[in-house]
Amino acid sequence: MLTTYSSGRMALSLTIFLVFIFAGCGPAWDPDDPLMDPEELPEPVDFGHCSGFQPSCLAACNVALEPTEATCVNGHWECAGGVDSEVCPQFTGLCDLDSPCGHGYTCVQSSHHPVPSEQGICRKGGLERDVRLENCADWGTLWPSDLIHNHSALVGRVIKFAARVGVTLQCFSSACFGQGECCGDCVGNYATELTLPFGHASPLTMLIRTEGLACQGNPCDVSCSPLTVGETYRMWGVLSECSGSESCTFLLMGACPL
Repeated sequence: MLTTYSSGRMALSLTIFLVFIFAGCGPAWDPDDPLMDPEELPEPVDFGHCSGFQPSCLAACNVALEPTEATCVNGHWECAGGVDSEVCPQFTGLCDLDSPCGHGYTCVQSSHHPVPSEQGICRKGGLERDVRLENCADWGTLWPSDLIHNHSALVGRVIKFAARVGVTLQCFSSACFGQGECCGDCVGNYATELTLPFGHASPLTMLIRTEGLACQGNPCDVSCSPLTVGETYRMWGVLSECSGSESCTFLLMGACPL
């Protein structure tokens, strides 16, 4: 038991003794000492190991130079001599056959309709594309079951499928009081619902997006282009994104009536 004394000399001696111990001047660690468990000591830091996702490195944003490699430095990833693609803008620079996009970018039609194109704007990221799909031939056409069961794995790819085209409309008539049922403005886009026989799976709604607004008019007369509502088409384009198992957005590149 440590006793505290009021004597100035004794207090000074105790202070010196305690400082001597806590300053690390005591006995060195003995591996055979049962009171000192080596498992309680902190693990040494491995500066040659990096956790987390390895970044995708580019020499610079949207340039033709070869991409750089990610390097593990002091426990974190670095793009030595380059930049992490995450800091690059989503869209940058115009492109055509004479001026293609740089590494890590794809030439697309426009920022609001980013489908592969020979001329347009550079979009960050790649698109899995097979040009053999981009025609009216039956080859490569997916069955409804392919899209219903595997749509999440097809996001970011050019696909082809056949379906009867419908439309989703929004009409606005707030300023039409007393002016008749045809007063107002309506806009809309194409859509179709893919189903399996006997209800073996939940239906999948495909929201079909075109370069411009597909449908517009009034509650009594709506016109749509380039597809005719109610007709069946074989369509190809980019499966842009999916919301769970209920709906996907499809960016139309081309279509043929069946």
